[in-house]
Amino acid sequence: MPHTMNSNNLNPQVTRRSMFGLAALAGSALALSGCDTDSDSDASSKGTDATIEGAYDSNGAQLVISTWGFNSDQKRELVFEPFEKAFNCTITVEEGNNGDRLAKIQQKPESYDIIQLSDYYMQQAIDAGLVAKISPSDLSNYDSLYDKAKTPNGEGYGPAYTFTRLGIVYDKSVITEPITSWADLWRSDLAGKLTIPDFSTTAGPWMLNIAAGQLGQELTADNAQAAMDKLAELKPNLVKIYTKSSDVVNMFNQGEVSCAVILDFSSLTIQEASDDFVWVDPTEGTWGSTNVTDVCAKSANADLAKAFINYTLDKDEQTRNAQTGDAPSRPDVELTEDEAKGMTCGEDVVNSIQLPDLELLIENKATWQSMWNNQLNTNA
Repeated sequence: MPHTMNSNNLNPQVTRRSMFGLAALAGSALALSGCDTDSDSDASSKGTDATIEGAYDSNGAQLVISTWGFNSDQKRELVFEPFEKAFNCTITVEEGNNGDRLAKIQQKPESYDIIQLSDYYMQQAIDAGLVAKISPSDLSNYDSLYDKAKTPNGEGYGPAYTFTRLGIVYDKSVITEPITSWADLWRSDLAGKLTIPDFSTTAGPWMLNIAAGQLGQELTADNAQAAMDKLAELKPNLVKIYTKSSDVVNMFNQGEVSCAVILDFSSLTIQEASDDFVWVDPTEGTWGSTNVTDVCAKSANADLAKAFINYTLDKDEQTRNAQTGDAPSRPDVELTEDEAKGMTCGEDVVNSIQLPDLELLIENKATWQSMWNNQLNTNA
């Protein structure tokens, strides 16, 4: 059995996926139409007995993995235990949010073999020299991935095993003119009805990308002020800028807001509350992120770590892992319609995602945060 070292200080947005992961996503026609679904398929068998490609006897090696704490029991059964059995190893899991775990690896880099982070935090780990290079030739499943999943942090680093995306949820009983576009957020009939993520959250910085897009531009350091000025035009529409997606659920339930910009997996319980609360994939496409697995630079078990990464990209393993709420990063994974609901899956949806320039954000985040606070933060 995997051992858990720490389950404190979990990322609220990530841990809520344990509640949202497989809930119904009413009205998400775009997401479902693009998924490789098969209602009669047994591809998502609950069993975990599987032949794992490249399995070998590691003579009881211990693999220390830094990851999130959501759906821990399912992860143990469906992800970690089959690998332990096939490779005769013991997996020790350290759980926590992105920032806390990155800080711990910076303090004791020799204590970890594998790290799973969002692409933004993984880029910081790479820049700090905490991540080992990996070649596509080390991963037999590499060529089966979506192109967007292959190099989220550039050539030579680990691939993504799941996606998430930003979208809009609105109450169609209050906002009667359909919302179809990011541009609709600036409409006057949304006055006093809108909430957006704070800059400090995963999706907050993407609001600048969206605003730049409304100016017909790609976000750069030079036009960030113009994008922020455009974003500030939303203030008449804003009720609150949120830091926790659970707050958005409460605001919808209390009728405080009627429209929210929110990550896909965080939207599910909102939609469960009423058929009037509908999800929108904006016509311009959207912004999203990936979760990435990499080998730690000072791992004493680098070969076993690479084998684990390849295993997480295997078709059967990604099918099982979808039961924990992670959307697959390869297009040939077959899910039932119920399993596919609420996930960023299918070629149409994945192709609609733009991944932000991570280095641009890292280099400018402090400046942009200050701009945001000065111009937009209605909670101050």
